[in-house]
Amino acid sequence: MAVDIDIPYSTKEGIDYLIKFTQFPKDRLPEEITIPVVDIVIETDANINDISNSAFSLLQITQIIRDYAVEHDAIYYCYCSDKPIKRSKSKAHLNHQEYRSKLFCKMFEKNNNSDFINRTVIINDPQKGNHHIHLITKLENEHFVDLISDSLNEFDK
Repeated sequence: MAVDIDIPYSTKEGIDYLIKFTQFPKDRLPEEITIPVVDIVIETDANINDISNSAFSLLQITQIIRDYAVEHDAIYYCYCSDKPIKRSKSKAHLNHQEYRSKLFCKMFEKNNNSDFINRTVIINDPQKGNHHIHLITKLENEHFVDLISDSLNEFDK
């Protein structure tokens, strides 16, 4: 059974993160979803100009998520924030959510999580910008991700 927990992580670069795992209330989920849905939030109080993480640090964050997911059979929901994030010049054309989503995908791929799927759901919103959401679970739970994806896509504008 999934549990609510906050896991601190400090990078070699001196940035402190908190990786939060919080279960969605069962009554807010489609009744067909019979396993927990866990919200993942990766947060830091560091100033955007101070954040300069190595690939190693980003992979460590992904490993923390993977370790939790191996122990707790669930669907993991990660909404990409629109808070400012540093981007290279080649990625400057991406908005903050899109960049975070692509970064999250790369982190997930590099960590060789072949037992898991990471589905990206993009909800189009012309007024506020597109919303990027990741749904992660073990391969055998993909049908639950399909149900949640379908529910989320109803918000597409």
